[in-house]
Amino acid sequence: MSLATQLARFTDAGITVTKATSLSKRVQDGSFPGIHAALKFEASLVGEWQLVHANVILFDSSASATGPVALNQIIARGNARPLVVAGCGTHAQFRAVYAADGGTDAVINVIGLDPNGELQLLRNRSGSLDCTLLRATTDLRDDSTTPTEYYTSPDDGQTFDLAGSMAIVVGVKTIASEVGTVEAKIL
Repeated sequence: MSLATQLARFTDAGITVTKATSLSKRVQDGSFPGIHAALKFEASLVGEWQLVHANVILFDSSASATGPVALNQIIARGNARPLVVAGCGTHAQFRAVYAADGGTDAVINVIGLDPNGELQLLRNRSGSLDCTLLRATTDLRDDSTTPTEYYTSPDDGQTFDLAGSMAIVVGVKTIASEVGTVEAKIL
């Protein structure tokens, strides 16, 4: 089954699928000046943050350890942004970017599409199928004097093993109490 055929399971009209940026791509396009361009391999040491979910106040997943993955429900909401990760790394790390400090934090599931076109719930480094995107008391902010965006601080709980997935999609299992987005980078 081709990657294009597999990704068709992740897409719906109007949904954009993004390809994760690999290290070799960034070397080739000059993002890492001074690194010899002959260094080409598909592994991202530190990927770039990319949007994978547009609105954490909307529930769009009933995925759980015991239930089926509700991918059609996720896609129908149009909040999930599938990310192609094939050949880009072995883990994905997630953070939330909130519009306000405090409140209830989102809980997410990460769903992978394996090389055979099957869906699988991915586990984080702590062994859990979901994670809470907790805001720490020392959130990273875009401006320390007048913060307008509050970032979570990723750790092992927010780092998921890609388990050979070709692409991933994030579903919100438990909504947040204020608007926010979810970003991913590939490790």
